[in-house]
Amino acid sequence: MRVVANRGLNDIAINLLARDQIRPAPDGARLLGRDDHATSHRRPALHAGRNFALGCVALTAALIWLQSQRQMEARARELEALVDVAIGVLENHRKLAQSGAMSEDDARTRALSVIGGLRYGHGDYFIAYRHTPTCL
Repeated sequence: MRVVANRGLNDIAINLLARDQIRPAPDGARLLGRDDHATSHRRPALHAGRNFALGCVALTAALIWLQSQRQMEARARELEALVDVAIGVLENHRKLAQSGAMSEDDARTRALSVIGGLRYGHGDYFIAYRHTPTCL
């Protein structure tokens, strides 16, 4: 029930309120029904709470995206370092072959066996290819 009390209608408002067992408002004040009273003061708080929640969701999404980008960049740097190790093994054996310390075929075989024994992560391994589609 919604009742608006003006100075001339106070008696009607008080009678209606007594029947509903609601305390009367001061003269000239607006009387709110049971449904209106619960939501009238909370509407700004609901909007602020919803805006805060949406802001938190947006911030969380942005932070998750940034964290995933950092993880991808760290993983790429890690893989580049591991590939540099394999390339270093190949270059070292190429220099041995060029200096005549071992033949080119022996250097290639030995370098590939060293690279074949390299492991990183959880059992991950290297694969070496020539410029032709032949697996070494």
